[in-house]
Amino acid sequence: MTVPETTGYYFYGFVHTPRGEPRDTLPLPNEVDANDISTPLQFIHHPATTHHPDIVALVRAINPADFAATLRAELAQSGQQLAADSWVARQAVLHDAIISQYLPLGICPARFGTILPDEQALHTLLERSYNKVYSQLKKLIGKQEWTLRLWLNKHTRQTSADPVSGGRAYLQARRDSLITQSADHAQAAEVREQLETFLSSEGILYMSSERVPPSDAEQTGAAEVIVLLDSQQNQNIRAHYTNDARMTLELRGPFAPYTFSAIDIDDGTGTPS
Repeated sequence: MTVPETTGYYFYGFVHTPRGEPRDTLPLPNEVDANDISTPLQFIHHPATTHHPDIVALVRAINPADFAATLRAELAQSGQQLAADSWVARQAVLHDAIISQYLPLGICPARFGTILPDEQALHTLLERSYNKVYSQLKKLIGKQEWTLRLWLNKHTRQTSADPVSGGRAYLQARRDSLITQSADHAQAAEVREQLETFLSSEGILYMSSERVPPSDAEQTGAAEVIVLLDSQQNQNIRAHYTNDARMTLELRGPFAPYTFSAIDIDDGTGTPS
């Protein structure tokens, strides 16, 4: 691997490293194709390591102009659709695989395509964002992001015992539909409230609660939240809802915790988006 002539950095995020000095060169994740990465991964310290001994930047050296030009050219050529084997798609897979490797340590991940022009920019970002990043990392160690969806299963409703026809039939059907919709909304609101109460009682961080459409006619929309879970919390959620015949639970993941740890490169605050 060679170092680019004009050295900037592709920035993956900040990593929590509480035990000793990190290595200068890191191994690639098993799922990464070596042909997709031309320079080694590195941990870079802030020069004042006594100030920030437990947080380092995970980067690899690149030529920022070349990277940006390749990215723009491929996006322009492919338009809306990107092939799975395209350079951009492979780089996105590489980005996620590298971040996933450091989840057990605790990583505050940057978005795909985050470039820093030089090492000074990296040091400045670390200095300005240290306190907030450190607070985030303490919450992220050993946890992964999941999308949780919870539906309320509909109870069988009785049909009218006095069938009618004509205009009265239309009005009655319309009235029944409005009553059903009102009941569904009320039940969905109750489910969302109960879900959020349960998550809070378990100390689970969650975001983006909203009403979601039912997956079939036997369900009513309830809630979708993005949650940050360790393995025990994951088991607790599944156990809590699996045995409840009223509910249908779906957990999608795991994902890197982008929702809870996005780094704002523009102002260096490290605040979640």
